[in-house]
This record gives sequence, structure tokens and C-alpha cells, in this order.
Amino acid sequence: MTKSTGVSSSPSKKLIAAKQAFGRSATDFPSLSAAEKKLIACSAKGEGCIFGDGTRPNSETAANRIRAELIRFLVLGGDANNPVHEEGVMLGGAWIAGELSLHLITTSLRLALANCHFDSTPNLMKANLPELFLGGSSLPGLMADGIAVTGSVFLRDGFAATGEVRLIGATVGTDLSCGNGSFTHTEGIALNAQALKVKGTLFLRDATINGSVDLTAAKIGTLVDDEECWESGGHHLDGFHYDRIIGQTNAEMRIRWLKRQKASQLVRDFRPQPWEQLIKVLRDAGHADHAARIAIAKQELMRKAPGQITGRWRRGLHWAYGWFAGYGHRPLWTLAWMGGVWLLCSLLFLAGAHYNYIGPSTPLLNSPTLAPAIDKACGHAGQPGLQKWTECSEVPAEYSTFQPFVYSLDLVLPLVDLQQDSDWAPIVEDPPGTDLLFGVILRWAMWFEILFGWVASLTLVAVLGRLVDKD
Repeated sequence: MTKSTGVSSSPSKKLIAAKQAFGRSATDFPSLSAAEKKLIACSAKGEGCIFGDGTRPNSETAANRIRAELIRFLVLGGDANNPVHEEGVMLGGAWIAGELSLHLITTSLRLALANCHFDSTPNLMKANLPELFLGGSSLPGLMADGIAVTGSVFLRDGFAATGEVRLIGATVGTDLSCGNGSFTHTEGIALNAQALKVKGTLFLRDATINGSVDLTAAKIGTLVDDEECWESGGHHLDGFHYDRIIGQTNAEMRIRWLKRQKASQLVRDFRPQPWEQLIKVLRDAGHADHAARIAIAKQELMRKAPGQITGRWRRGLHWAYGWFAGYGHRPLWTLAWMGGVWLLCSLLFLAGAHYNYIGPSTPLLNSPTLAPAIDKACGHAGQPGLQKWTECSEVPAEYSTFQPFVYSLDLVLPLVDLQQDSDWAPIVEDPPGTDLLFGVILRWAMWFEILFGWVASLTLVAVLGRLVDKD
């Protein structure tokens, strides 16, 4: 029985060993180089393994070459004879040979590969890591769709990718730092971060991006950037959500930023969400004036975009609303227009009074006691020898004196009665009944000012009373 048990246990152990996945034992890596032995020893002690002076290598040598499969072995915790310290795998100045594939792995060990060169695109898709540091490293691209990092991701300080960096659907627990990094993919998207979720801050300040950035449906806490990192244009920002901006909040800069989106999303397939998101963030941060300027720019682009505001009348009214009140964001523009119309019409009525084209409009002056004396002393334009109506001495003193500036104000303010427009009006005919051209012009000016005053007043009430949606 004892012999039988001993014989049967040996094949069982061999079977277990045979089922162990490749790359999970140091025996799968024969002929370890001195550099690789150094990395294993440092990882066991929780120390950084630095080659040379720690700068990024320009060429592969025996002294700096590390197989990508060995890094994967260590990230997974090594084995019983080659354990990895809880500090994780920390490597600097290495040439990483082969594809580093961490696809679908879950580990509690952080990975820090500083100033390294990758000769193949790493595959970190759907990996679960506590922290990822690739600062200063160069690589032909990065595949990290669906990666979940509980801490931060560092692609900064000399990080250089010459192909697409993919972070589609990635989740970052704290910050994604790309400051002073270089992302180059001139034929397409350099940084593809669709549906990215960053609970902390996305740092892009001083980053060099040669290619477009795709932040479609991405959600982050804080955006830290500058204008230079967006210069390439063609960006995708539809659905991009962020809580605040650290950097320039200047409206002109931010308008230029949004205008660097993909061309079709500004014209043919206009996307309002990026504009509305920025307006909200700036308004919440107290930059109401900058938010208003961006909202005005958004409305102007909407009018130009096909299918957004249809019909000539609607487009015309939309344009007029923009000029008249800044689409509701500039009520002072309405007051300025009212002031301009008031002044212009005042000057017209002043000239009308001077050339005797303004006369009394009340029938009180036609009473039997006043009419004979007034008719002998006062006359219409073109009647020589008679006094001007506005200066006639026979008009009773209690009758209001014509004041062109007050008269114009009475017309442009529909809810104010200064008794000027009820006592005076343009003279449009001489006594024989011939039309007086200047008098007709004054009457049209009077009608225009009345209508303008009503439109302007109702606009102000609607805007200030928040009866219209300004955005």
C-alpha cells in the first residue's frame, strides 16, 4: 500500500507542474542576463533597478536589455524563489525587448518603467494595476483600452509615443499626468481617450501633441492645460465632461480651443455639448463674462451650421437678436441700441423744429378763442412771415414746450408718458395739402422709434426676467 501510494503521487505532482502557465516561473527564462538578474534582485528588495545614468537609452546593449516577458513575470508577483516586494517593479534606463503584454492581468504591484525604450507597443488592455508610471519612456504606441488603475497614471516628463496612445474606456483613480509628454500620430488620433474616467486631474500643460485628441464621452475632475497642447486641431470633444479648469479661462483662448475640434463637428455635424460644458464650468467658477462671450460664439456657429436654425426668417431674427442683445447675454447692448436710436431721432426732431416741420397735435388749440390769433401768428413750413410752431408766442404758456430730446425719449420709452408726443407731431402737409418730404421722413422716424422702443423694452423684460433660455 505504501509503495502504491508513493508511485501514484509522483505523476500527480508532475501533472500539476505541467499545468502551470508559461511565464509564471523563473525557469521559463533561461540564460538570464546580468541586467535581468539585477532586476530580479532589486524587485525582491523593493529597490529601483537603474541602468547607466538612468537616462533613456539610444540603443540596445547587453547591459540594458530586459525581456518584456520577464517584466510580466515580476508584475504578477514572481514565484516562490523570486518574490517581488510590495513596492512593485521599478526599472529605469532599460531597453525593453518584445511586447509587454499585461492584457487582463490583475496585480497589487505598481509598475514604474522610467526613461525606458520599448521596441514594441505594450498591451495593457483591461489590466488592473495600483499605479502605472511610464515617465520619460519612449514607445511606438500604447494599447491600454479598459485599463483600471486605482492610483495615478504618469505619461509625463519626456514620455514620447510615436503612435496612437489608446486609453479608451480607461479608469484612473486619481490623476492622469501627461505634462511635458509628447504624443505623435500625425495621420490620426495621437491620444485616444474616449469614455475615459479620471477621478482626479488630467494634466496636459506643456504637453506636445502632434495629432488629434479624442475625449469623446470622457469624464474627469479637473482639466489642467494650455493652448499649445491643442494646436494640432481635429479634436473630438463631444460628451467631454469636467468639473473645473486650471489654466486659461480667457474666452478668446477657449473659443479658439473649441474651434480646433474636428471640422465637421463645427459645421455639418455641429455638436453644442462642448460649448455648453465650457459655459457651465466657467459660469460656476465665477467667470460669467467669459462664459457669456463663449455662449455668443456658440450661437453664431449654430446659425452658420446647416440644419441648426432653418428658414430665412428664423435665421434673420436670430442674427438680429445677436446684434441687438447678444442672444440675451448682453442686455446692455439693448440699452446701447436704445440710446443710439434716441440720440439719432433727437437730432432729426431738432432739425425738424428748426425748419418748422414740428407742430402741435392737440385739438385744444383749435378752440374759437385761440385759433384766430394762432392762425395769424403761427404757420407751417414754407409759409414765410409766420413764426415757427415750436417758438410761436401765441401758443399758451401752459402748453408744453417742444423739447426734441425729451420728445424722442417719450417715443422710445413706451411705458413712460412725458406728454411730448401727445402735444407735438411732424407736419407732413402744407395748407394746400401738398406732402412735405422732410415731414414724412420725421413721421416715419417717429413710428420707427415707437416700434423700436416696444421691441427693445420687451426684449429687456424677457432677458432680465429670464423668460428666454440664453444658452
